[in-house]
Amino acid sequence: MTRRTTVIALSVFLVVGIALFAYTQLKKSETPSEQKQFVIGVLNTGLTLTPIFEGLKEGLQARGYTEGAAVEYLLEDNLISANLAKAAAEQFIAQKVDLIIALGIVPAKAAQIATEELAPTLPVFIVSSDPVGNNLVLSINEPGGNITGVTPGNETISGRRVELIKQLVPSAQRIIYPYNNSKTAGLEEIKSTAESLHLEVVAFEIKTPDELEIVLSDFTFRNGDVLMRATDSVLAAAAPIIAKMAKANRVPLIGNSAGDATRGSVMAYGADYHDLGLQGARLVEKILRGGNPGKIPIELPEHFVIAVNLGSAKELGITIPDAFLHRANIIIPAK
Repeated sequence: MTRRTTVIALSVFLVVGIALFAYTQLKKSETPSEQKQFVIGVLNTGLTLTPIFEGLKEGLQARGYTEGAAVEYLLEDNLISANLAKAAAEQFIAQKVDLIIALGIVPAKAAQIATEELAPTLPVFIVSSDPVGNNLVLSINEPGGNITGVTPGNETISGRRVELIKQLVPSAQRIIYPYNNSKTAGLEEIKSTAESLHLEVVAFEIKTPDELEIVLSDFTFRNGDVLMRATDSVLAAAAPIIAKMAKANRVPLIGNSAGDATRGSVMAYGADYHDLGLQGARLVEKILRGGNPGKIPIELPEHFVIAVNLGSAKELGITIPDAFLHRANIIIPAK
């Protein structure tokens, strides 16, 4: 081969190489809608966790995952039955979704079991408190398997919620605490903190929202009682019931997300669920781009909020101290 021929060959090779590199970079820079439509199956506990789903969709939209173009959502709602949730997860697997999003402990466990049995590599994105204690993942920093997500962290802040109750209602004597999942509900931390503040905790396990209404209808409330909504799937689904019963018995209701304050809680402390969804969208995008869920750390909320409802407080004759109001992130005025 002559020197001239060699130079020409090298030049052609270089041009082809540059073209291939440019094409690869162009494909990487394409928006998701130009590449593939992903199908995401969503298992939702219900009303109280819906803001998380809305935040996720908004966050993914901002990243180019336009609904109807780059992504399609299949939603199964009001899943507080383990059997129904597992059946819904199995249906998503049969439909060959690219990802399952599970909002709440019941859907999360259902997605875990269904994928272990039928699709071990199908990514699952969960939103659940105490994912380690509930045996969903191995650790927060390295979940392992096919699961990652975000956690409201309720098991870590439930004691702080009790402290805020005492500051808001100094006359409080008992915390009435129906729950379904003791780990997700942070029951041990609640009892420990309450004991240090000389508060009695009356806790009882509830299987269904209907059972909650029956139990609270028969319960004898007394002065100094505060009703607190637990942070698990059953009590999330029963949020309207517990709000109704609190109002009927004129008992202050304490919630665990900003949405609870809009439903009548005097005070709520916890993650802003819409913001938690926005935060989670970043992790979902990592999965859709091929990231290994088991290597993506589960994230706690970037911030927690205090929300107060002045109307609910006024109805019960509760005067919220100015110092407490100054610390509140969300204040719902009385009508």
